[in-house]
Amino acid sequence: MIDDELKERIKSIVGEKNFTDNTIDLLSYSQDGSEAEGTADAIAWVTTTEQVSELMKLANEKRFIVVPRGAATGLSGGAVASQGLIMDFSRMNRILEIDTENLTATVEPGVVLADLNNELAKRGTGLFFPPMPASDSVAQMGGSISENAGGVRAVKYGVMSDWVLGLEMVLPTGEVIQEGGKTRKNVSGYNLIGMISGSEGTLGVITKATVGLTPIPETQLSALAYFNTTENAGKFIFRLFKSGLNPSAGEILDANTLQSVSNYTGMTFPECGAMILVEIDGDKEDVQRRLKGLEELFKEFKDAGYLLEYKLAWDPVENFELWQARKSALPSMTQIKPTVIIEDTTVPLDKIPVLLKSMEQLAKKYNLLIPCYGHIGDGNIHPNFLCDPRDPDEFARAHEAIKEMGATVLGLGGTVTGEHGVGTEKKMFMLAEHGQNKINLWERIKQAFDPNRILNPGKIFD
Repeated sequence: MIDDELKERIKSIVGEKNFTDNTIDLLSYSQDGSEAEGTADAIAWVTTTEQVSELMKLANEKRFIVVPRGAATGLSGGAVASQGLIMDFSRMNRILEIDTENLTATVEPGVVLADLNNELAKRGTGLFFPPMPASDSVAQMGGSISENAGGVRAVKYGVMSDWVLGLEMVLPTGEVIQEGGKTRKNVSGYNLIGMISGSEGTLGVITKATVGLTPIPETQLSALAYFNTTENAGKFIFRLFKSGLNPSAGEILDANTLQSVSNYTGMTFPECGAMILVEIDGDKEDVQRRLKGLEELFKEFKDAGYLLEYKLAWDPVENFELWQARKSALPSMTQIKPTVIIEDTTVPLDKIPVLLKSMEQLAKKYNLLIPCYGHIGDGNIHPNFLCDPRDPDEFARAHEAIKEMGATVLGLGGTVTGEHGVGTEKKMFMLAEHGQNKINLWERIKQAFDPNRILNPGKIFD
């Protein structure tokens, strides 16, 4: 609990205009993109590393909880606080440097991912920052690194941690440390960047990041294909990635998702089991060569009766339109039921058809609507459990189905979260997925970084 005296001390650090304990403000910060809820005692908007350090020193001295928060687009409860102080980074949002010689950008944690790419385009650098979560138009750098976010291009370009070269961070005890820099290789000491990326704000607070950039591909080609069943769509993706065609994206939208998108946007789709979206990028000659291989694979599946039709898009405008269906998937589902529980399963590529089939069986068993979409190219599927919390029976069925889904995914050698993080929402699976010995190790690491358990406690594990 943060009392009035502590509130005054917090105000003295960040300034009156960067502090609130107003009830309405606190309620507006009580959720992220998950089911998790909680109300903090106060909110502080930080603008400098020094402020973050002073706040952490104060919290460590007085033993109050601090929860770092960006745009709160997270889907696992990581940015939700049930007490203590929310440390908001949205006002710490400067692009500090774009270094075209070393292909890096140095940014504050509140920089929106899309804003970085827009600035790179505006300056005519010919470079881009590849990680692209679906929420990239609002998601911020600090939160995306803390969650080790993935996204559409992860299948070729990797996740956030693959692009982080350097970090400045504040430890829970208030010390400021620098790790890494602009070098592409660095094995000097423990890999703290790898540890902090994906730690969900439980080990340190990111105040600055240096990330890698890469040249924009000369050509991008998108293709969509409609399959008779989700299982056959999964088989196609497995074959595609064995073929060596190296697509930059591979996405799936099943029939339920397509129907939802159609109702939401007015877009029309042929009757099918699933739609696959594939993107190939690179120099024009190489893309044309790989296109031939893609069309040969399309023809093979069409001749077998699995593929219904396909379409190619070279034009950037047409390319953009194809991806609107994928971008509209999640918002479209909020029109169907008031609660959309977005899961984040990832399995080995050869188990994709099995996973998709099991989701259809789960929907029938529990009498639920479970539309599936996601980054099928790296085995990452997002089953969406649609339910109404005002219907206790349906709500209970949804959560029972989620538990069974987790057991199925782990049985296939997969993980319950490929990119959304654990937070509070996936904690129930951690023992089954990782075992007690590994959780004990996590516990010791947490103790070393945060001896007084003040930084985002109760996330990932208890």
